[in-house]
Amino acid sequence: MKKTLMLSLLLAGLSSAGIFSATPASAASDVMVKVTAEGASKYVDDVGILFSEDSYALGGVEVDYKGFYVGAQKMVPLFGGDGLEYKNDFRNEAIYSAGYRYDEKGGFVAELGMRYHDLVQSLAIAEYSAKVGYHVTPGVTPFAKITYHANNDEAKENAVLLFGGADFYAKLSEKASINGTAMLFHNGGELGSEAAYGYSLKIEPTYAVTEHVALSASLRYVNVFGKDVIGYEENGQVVAGIGTKITF
Repeated sequence: MKKTLMLSLLLAGLSSAGIFSATPASAASDVMVKVTAEGASKYVDDVGILFSEDSYALGGVEVDYKGFYVGAQKMVPLFGGDGLEYKNDFRNEAIYSAGYRYDEKGGFVAELGMRYHDLVQSLAIAEYSAKVGYHVTPGVTPFAKITYHANNDEAKENAVLLFGGADFYAKLSEKASINGTAMLFHNGGELGSEAAYGYSLKIEPTYAVTEHVALSASLRYVNVFGKDVIGYEENGQVVAGIGTKITF
């Protein structure tokens, strides 16, 4: 029922924005569709909580109209088997998202977003976030972000997550580039875990095969300062991934 209601609201929003109505060619050119497929070595979230040592694939589609966007993603288990308590929920989840992005070239960037994690079984998470940053130099964008996780399971407390760091971008050649993110975070007790501070580093080289198709790899390291709570390891978590993106 919740999924049906959310999809109805998203479609209504698109319709009111004119995306699914008859539009002139100039308006249609403002619509961008992005299709992604990626794989990762294990499931670790943004604040280092380990949900599964199993590898997985994640496919998704997003429609963007002048900064307003809606999207959907589906996670599919690949291979492995660690028997973690949450695996049957998180490893089969679907994610629905909507929001608005603003990017002033050479100036401010901002994003307001909502994601609904349908975890198939008893647990679901509604995630609300706000992010603001500034292009201090070409390729370097410091940012601050706050995220609120609302869980439908009374046994799991809601949580506020705080992030601060910088996004990096460098063009290596006509077709090759590299993206990166370095940030500190505070986990306010997500899914009943203890509050913790930590940091995350991510590097993602990308190669543009054509104007609309790109291939990428990623390497991410997430660590928590002096904590050994649910899902955390003091020596940190390393996640490797590969992916492709098609835009039109």
